Amino acid sequence: MPDDGEKKNDPPDQRELLDLANTIVLLFAAMSSPISAWAIPLYDPHFDNQPELRNKLFTLMMSGLIDTAWEYENRLTQLHTRAEKIGSPGAGFWLGALYCMIAQLVDVLEQLTASETAYIVDWRNQLVHGEWREMQKSRTIYYAQNGRIERKRFENEEFLKFIETIPVAPDKAVEPLRERVLKYKTLFWSIERVLNNQMVAAAIRNDVLLGSNFKEPSFQAVIPMPNQPYEYEKDKRFRSFYDLGKILFAQLPPR
Repeated sequence: MPDDGEKKNDPPDQRELLDLANTIVLLFAAMSSPISAWAIPLYDPHFDNQPELRNKLFTLMMSGLIDTAWEYENRLTQLHTRAEKIGSPGAGFWLGALYCMIAQLVDVLEQLTASETAYIVDWRNQLVHGEWREMQKSRTIYYAQNGRIERKRFENEEFLKFIETIPVAPDKAVEPLRERVLKYKTLFWSIERVLNNQMVAAAIRNDVLLGSNFKEPSFQAVIPMPNQPYEYEKDKRFRSFYDLGKILFAQLPPR
C-alpha cells in the first residue's frame, strides 16, 4: 500500500476518460470562442451606425469559424475510435452532437462562395498582420463546399485573379456578405448559444466519465444534419443570427 503522503494514481481508464472528456469540452468551446468574442456588436443596436466596425468583427468571427470546421470529419472520426477503444458511449453521443453542430456551421459558411471566403480571410490577415506582408505571400485558402471545408493554394497573382470580381474596398465588399450570412435562417446560432455554458460542459464530463455505465445523456441535444429531412420551420431554434440577436440583446443588462 502507498504511504500516507503518496498520491494514488487514478486507474488508467479513468485518466483516459477524463482526457477525452476535456478534449470534447474544448472542441465545443473552440467553436463558440469566435462567436463569444465578436458577436455582440454585430446585433447590438448601439452599433447600428458603425458598419465598418461590424464588417471587421464579422471578418474576424468568420475566419475563426472556418478554422474550427477544417477537417472536422477526420478529427471526430479519430475521437470516435478512441471513445470505442476505452469504452465510453457517452463520448460517442457528444461527438455525434458535435459532428452535427459543425455540419450546421459548415452549412452557414457555404452561404459564401470560395472567392468571397478567400477575400474575407485575406482581409482578416491584412488587419492582423499588415497589408504589405500579406501581398507578397502565396496563399492557402479554406472555404466551405459540399458539406466540408476545402483547401486550395494560390500564388499571389493567381489569388488576385481569383478574387478580382469582388470590389476592392473591403467595407463595400464585406457588408453585403455579412448581411447575407447573418440573415440566413439556421439552427446553428441557437444551438451554439444553448450549448455554450458550464452546465453543458459539466454534463459532457459526467457522461464521458461514466464509461460503460452511460445510459442516457445528462443534457438532451437534438441536432439534425443540414441535409436530413427535418421540419425546420416548426423548430423555434430555426432563426437567423439577427433574429437571435434581438432576443439576446433583450437579455443584456441595461447600460
